[in-house]
Amino acid sequence: MSEIRKTFLAIDLLRLAIGAGLFIAALQLQGGSPFRWILTLFVIYPALWILLTQLGLVDEMKHQWLVYIPCTADLAAFSFVFYITGTLNSIAILGFFVSAIMSSLNVQVRTGRYIVIVSIITVTVLSVSVHLGNLPGVNMVGGESTITTPQLILSLLVFIPSIIIVQKLVFNLTRSIRQTADELFAEKEILKARNDIMERELELARRIQRHLLPSSAPIPCIHSVYRPMHMVGGDFYDYPFLGGDGKVGIFISDVSGHGVPAALITSMIKTAITRAGGVAADPAGMLRYLNATLYARTGGNFVTAFYAIFDRSTGNLTYSNAGHNRPLVINGTNVRELECSRSLPLAITDDNFLESNGKMFRNDTATLEPGCKLLLYTDGLTEAAPADDRTRMFEEVLGQNLVELGRLPGNEFVADLYDRLVAFRGNGSFEDDVCFICVDVA
Repeated sequence: MSEIRKTFLAIDLLRLAIGAGLFIAALQLQGGSPFRWILTLFVIYPALWILLTQLGLVDEMKHQWLVYIPCTADLAAFSFVFYITGTLNSIAILGFFVSAIMSSLNVQVRTGRYIVIVSIITVTVLSVSVHLGNLPGVNMVGGESTITTPQLILSLLVFIPSIIIVQKLVFNLTRSIRQTADELFAEKEILKARNDIMERELELARRIQRHLLPSSAPIPCIHSVYRPMHMVGGDFYDYPFLGGDGKVGIFISDVSGHGVPAALITSMIKTAITRAGGVAADPAGMLRYLNATLYARTGGNFVTAFYAIFDRSTGNLTYSNAGHNRPLVINGTNVRELECSRSLPLAITDDNFLESNGKMFRNDTATLEPGCKLLLYTDGLTEAAPADDRTRMFEEVLGQNLVELGRLPGNEFVADLYDRLVAFRGNGSFEDDVCFICVDVA
């Protein structure tokens, strides 16, 4: 049984108990026979209603007109209490106001007007009958039981417009609240539909972006990890050049900002790299080409980038840096940064400004020792912080982790490094894109 049905059952059982008590009181009341018949309804209704609803013969949500039955039964009880406590001398008259207010909260079945009409008729008939002596005056709680003519006229003149006004105000307020709630619900549904569309589009964008990234490394000694902060991200890597002499190009970049705008810029980078042609064999030339392509087309975003040509047969590395994190060389217990001639990030200014100010991208060279590892990464790796302590960063423990993992094969190295990053963070949700590439030097 649902919680709502349990509540309805409890209310009806309470009605049954109250009705039985009032019916017994009516039997003891001299001249109270009319109320015995009226109160019979209040006793029969909950008993019959409990039987029908519990057997599943009546669905009160579908047959909303049935709500008039409990309203009538409640009015019967209020009428009896009103009579035996002195009619217009009784505070029980407030029960009719309560009934009118409660029924006005249902704007689908308008029982409020019905309650008001029946209440006005009941109060008027009982009060006039007592005043004229057709019914004996009764006040079982003590006090006056008779009604004077001025009292009768004044009380009815106050009661009748008051209950009409109260019912109308409550009904209008309830209807206004209901309309506002319906409008808010409709807007919520519209927003939900739009959000679903955006989620589907983002999922499509995520799949598209995944296709922009390499499905595999061009040579077995290169391994990578890519985890965007959102469904799409601004980190990017690629292998733009593969020479027949064992040389391979390794490119990594990080667009400022996050989400869809950054992802759009990565697609621009991918397109530009695909069209680079022979310039891909020259790291500094590649960065100059990308800067000229991206400048004034990124909406104010800039791009840090590192591009290197690695010769696996000799261990030689020719590279150029555009404001990116310097790669790390791991050799046994030694972890060091690769020396770079750093320049400004891409898309900040044009090539003429870079050239005239001595900031143009330049090539550097290095020879990597056999057995070492080269780690290229974006700042999402080093700047990751524990969820409960933003004062610490993974950069503080990165060196020790690299030493401990340095002798592992490249695939295990990147997997274990990512696992340690997640453990340090406390979960797999990051505040920036995470991307890193490991090159095993044979």
